[in-house]
Amino acid sequence: MNWHVGQKVVCVDNVCVEEFLTNGHVYDVHEVRWCCNDKPTLGVGIMASMPCFCTQCLRPYPSMMIGFGSTRFRPLDELDRIQEEVETEGIPIEEPAELVEA
Repeated sequence: MNWHVGQKVVCVDNVCVEEFLTNGHVYDVHEVRWCCNDKPTLGVGIMASMPCFCTQCLRPYPSMMIGFGSTRFRPLDELDRIQEEVETEGIPIEEPAELVEA
């Protein structure tokens, strides 16, 4: 996924961070941080009261904006595209697999 500053994203997973994020809410990406793993964290404008650190290496981040794992979000344009497909083509239904005769 190509995350970028200014991108609009929708929260799809607020488990354990309900006090900060709301499922279905649209956020603007203010920061994209890469550190010790291959998944970025996204700063969506929520500020901490003390410095923020990488949870793996404890390296401090340059700002006090809280970073959330990118898996908690989906790009708004991707969700708009999916909704448009459902509205124009209907919800795809998988055909049942045929029984294999022995």
